[in-house]
Amino acid sequence: MRVLVSGATGYIGKNLCDALYKTGSDFAVLIRNSVQTPYFSRLGIQSYVINSESSEKDLVDACNDFRPCSIVHAAGIWSNGRSPEDLSKLVAMNISYSTHLALAALSVNAKFFNLATYWQLNQPKVSIVKNFYTQTKQTFENLLDSLIEHEGLSATSLYLYDNFGPHDTRGKIVDLLIAKKGNPIPLRMTDPNKYLNLLYISDVVDGILLSLKMQSEDRNLEIANSEVITLRKLVQLVEESMNEEIRVEWEKVFVTVDDYSTHNYHYKTPSNWFPNYSLKAGIDKLVEKE
Repeated sequence: MRVLVSGATGYIGKNLCDALYKTGSDFAVLIRNSVQTPYFSRLGIQSYVINSESSEKDLVDACNDFRPCSIVHAAGIWSNGRSPEDLSKLVAMNISYSTHLALAALSVNAKFFNLATYWQLNQPKVSIVKNFYTQTKQTFENLLDSLIEHEGLSATSLYLYDNFGPHDTRGKIVDLLIAKKGNPIPLRMTDPNKYLNLLYISDVVDGILLSLKMQSEDRNLEIANSEVITLRKLVQLVEESMNEEIRVEWEKVFVTVDDYSTHNYHYKTPSNWFPNYSLKAGIDKLVEKE
């Protein structure tokens, strides 16, 4: 399995690379900054610096040099801003770069795995427009459909829900709750009945690795937890793991559809994939590491 990973320094990409390294897989990475090159060099991993100044040819050259069987596209930029600068960055990464990478995959006949977000699923058009990150991600999905139909690209989109784990600097909900340990200041939160779909990071990575191994012909798969809970229940689980009450101040706010982690599954999961960690077990493991 010869894999090229885009977004190798992001949270999911880094955990994926760690797993590929531990299993002795043959892989290379695409990175945005040459400062990161020495780290991968020490591990014996080939890295290619691809940034906003790079051309489609640079991506094609990297693919021709490494000749991957599969490309995992884990890179992306998130923003809820609407300034010209915000929009330019979103379009440059989530549409332009992503499309160039898919074309590079096509040029070397590599299977393309795109990491998509549940936000793209079953959301009203008004909600998609409200969040331009979601819109740019979905626009790329539409372009992928065209490349599959008209150019013969082999591609699978893996839809991910929320995830958590050690060394996560993204400020996700589980880490925010754990960080309240010993803090008497109430944490202000929204609707306690908000649904959440959470997976421990190693289970997400296992789903990606299995998809790579199986080389599924499905256009779309999702890596999701069947154990869906409310925000209030999540708070209770974290309290149980820490053996400490978390002071929460529930706000009375209007919550729109796009504020919810949908729990209506749209696609099947990778064949023979099941989470190794229950939500409680994953939280317990994370609390132990803190």
